[in-house]
Amino acid sequence: MRVRKVRLGMEIIYYLLIIAQILMITLIIVRLSLAHLGVGLIPFAYVGLLLAFLLHFFHHPPTNSSRHPRNNGFSLRYWRTINLLLWTGGLTMSIISAASLAMQPGEVKDRRKGSKYKVVDEITDLAVMAGVYAVLGALEVGLWLVGRKEGLGRGWRRDEEREGVGRQDGEEEKPVVEVVRGKEGDV
Repeated sequence: MRVRKVRLGMEIIYYLLIIAQILMITLIIVRLSLAHLGVGLIPFAYVGLLLAFLLHFFHHPPTNSSRHPRNNGFSLRYWRTINLLLWTGGLTMSIISAASLAMQPGEVKDRRKGSKYKVVDEITDLAVMAGVYAVLGALEVGLWLVGRKEGLGRGWRRDEEREGVGRQDGEEEKPVVEVVRGKEGDV
């Protein structure tokens, strides 16, 4: 029961951080637009966040059961790896963007001194985004580990793959734990 509460708390933080990241991207886009600096490819970050959110939401069960309301038949084998790649990519891009802004020559920074979006402010925003991406990656790994401890194994689809294992027609379905450990009574 305690592991389930820990996982629930981690999931709540995970989804709140995705919302925070969406708001940070929106803030950067608005501030760059107000300063007439252009937004480039920043709006595509929304796609990555939405993809990671959907992958996590539809693949991470609220309970141990594989028959939960989110199970709509959608399955992707390496969804955690995809999410980790998205978080790592966002972290890398945020760090590179902040570092490139910090290393600009003084005359380039001076041109933005009177602007509504100073270089220092943009570096701060990018550093905050990098930190959020790092925490999201750590939470992704943490949720995987908690899921393994909770008995979900490599993923929650494992229950479905074993459905019917260890029983014959007309018999009651045995719990997965008994099937994994062997005959009834073996420990």
